[in-house]
Amino acid sequence: MKYIHWPLLLSGALVAGTASATDRAIALQPVVAMSWEYVTPGTQVVPRKTLGVGFWQRASGAKPGVGANYVTSMEYQLPEAMPSSIRSATFQFSGKQSQCSGAEPVVIDVYAYAGDGRGDVADSTAGTRVAQMRADCATNPAFTQPVDVTAIVRQLSVPSGIRHVGFNIRKANNRQGPGLFGLHAGTLTIVVADPSVAAAPSMPRAVPVPSPAPLPVTPPAATALVLAESFEAPASGNYTVVRAGQSFTTRSATWIVESGSIDIVNTRVRTETAALDGTQAIDLAGTPGPGVLATRIATTAGQHYALTFHYSRNNGIGAVPARAQVEVVGMSPLLRGQVQHDAARWPFNAYQVWRGTFQADGPSATLRFTSLNGGNYGVMLDAVSVAALEPSAAAPPPPSPATADAGPNGLIKALNTLARGGGTKAARDQAKLEAADGLANLPAAPAGTTAMPAPTNQP
Repeated sequence: MKYIHWPLLLSGALVAGTASATDRAIALQPVVAMSWEYVTPGTQVVPRKTLGVGFWQRASGAKPGVGANYVTSMEYQLPEAMPSSIRSATFQFSGKQSQCSGAEPVVIDVYAYAGDGRGDVADSTAGTRVAQMRADCATNPAFTQPVDVTAIVRQLSVPSGIRHVGFNIRKANNRQGPGLFGLHAGTLTIVVADPSVAAAPSMPRAVPVPSPAPLPVTPPAATALVLAESFEAPASGNYTVVRAGQSFTTRSATWIVESGSIDIVNTRVRTETAALDGTQAIDLAGTPGPGVLATRIATTAGQHYALTFHYSRNNGIGAVPARAQVEVVGMSPLLRGQVQHDAARWPFNAYQVWRGTFQADGPSATLRFTSLNGGNYGVMLDAVSVAALEPSAAAPPPPSPATADAGPNGLIKALNTLARGGGTKAARDQAKLEAADGLANLPAAPAGTTAMPAPTNQP
């Protein structure tokens, strides 16, 4: 079918916010984008990778209303930023008519919701409407107007941790003739007012820095290390499988596999894997997984601690995202969060960092990592540390299990690496840079600050 240009009629939210010289615009691509085909008449829902919105009429000569309605959902990982630093956020996508006839316009609604970085059918019905658009069958391209989504991005943003925002695009009117538009994945552009805010989450944290910033002469007494782990012992010549009920002792801790299995991987031999510090790392999906890996750490009741670890993925997993859960459990749950390393966003060896804080409620606690992937390939784990936060560090109060993605800046990991004096030169250089950045941006949260509640999908 030949496409021709025609004016687009639009009604919806206008873009708000202006930029200043200190602003930074961050353009994000979706971590997941997919369509859901609602077969009609009937109740069947079929996932589709080809994005579209509107009504597809089943076969030539079918009765009106017989076919499928398409809904598209897209989710974006937000950059780490204080809500008050979000100056504006706009969502923009485009489309072309695919199967469309008649003079009646195709009307669509755009909804926004709190996402989780995964494609679920519930995403197609979630959220609150933020815009309504319409296009005629000859319109090409269509739906190109930016939508102001500043409010929900501010609501979901946190200074440190993983948060997602999602948008679904649905047919709004009762048009029963063919009116299907193919869509292109949209861009979420966020303008932040503080130039020192973290870059978009797609930037790998493991890239060596050739000219690290110098460390201050007198670093503050911010932390005292409780655990510093890079899994260099016991030495593995290839990969060593540790199964449920078995344990192994490293230079700093004894680890036990509570279920499934994990692999201690020599990354020089297994080139589908990478280590951040040294030559070994842990594949949480063993042979086979999923594995649950845990260790016991000594704590003091009432003391605040910072947990930092780094994660990538075993490249053998292919296009499937590598996912894992982390938790700290004392006399009660103290900290919980999830990570995901996706081939659509990062190379397999681009390590990302996760940080969180918790307050101990007894003399010890269990640190536990759980693979959310079965089979032989999953999240690669390396450079794990737990540090006691000194009162002078003005640590924030511990997040609840639902808000465990919040945490401190890069200072913890940097001091950990430098204190060990080991690792590669690239790792030490990166540590110096992160230490300087951490010292310059160390927060001074007042006592009693309350962590932002975790967002939930709106029905």
